[in-house]
Formats: sequence, structure tokens, C-alpha cells
Amino acid sequence: MLEALAAGVPAIVTNSGGPKYILQDGVTGFVAISDIDFIAKVAMLCSKPNKCASMSRAARQRALRSSWDAVFRHVYDVYENTLSKLRVKTSLVPSWVRA
Repeated sequence: MLEALAAGVPAIVTNSGGPKYILQDGVTGFVAISDIDFIAKVAMLCSKPNKCASMSRAARQRALRSSWDAVFRHVYDVYENTLSKLRVKTSLVPSWVRA
């Protein structure tokens, strides 16, 4: 997904999994909540070239501010937060992730 943003492609992702945490919904892409919503978002981008161009620029800028280290750090932060709510020992998360 980060590759798409780096190429200036507004991504459309599902509302499950990690990619929804990387993009900014409505700015660098969209989070679709269903198949119909996914199709609607694609159709909207195809029919509104100015919106698509704006999102393309924002996507590229977002990717330029990112690194894989930062992306994984954020994903691991989300995991650690979720695990702590489930009362799972966060010491299971490698120390290099928390650094």
C-alpha cells in the first residue's frame, strides 16, 4: 500500500487489516466498508479528476514522510495497545520494536 502512495496512487483499502492505518481516509485514499462502497469509491475517483489529482499529490507526500521503520513502529504500537487491553504481556513484543 505504501508503494501505491509513493507512486501517487490514491489507495482504496478494506476496513480490515493494517493498510487502513497507513492512509488518511478521504485525503490519501479511501477505506471501503463493503464491496459496493469499494466500487463507489473507484467510480468517484474516475469521475472526479480534480479530486483524484489532489489525492494523488497528498498520497505521494504522505509516502515521502514515511519509512518502513516508522510504518512498522506504528503497527507494533497498535498491536501493543491492543494486547495491553487484552492483558497480554507486552514483554513478548521484541525490544527493538519498542525502541
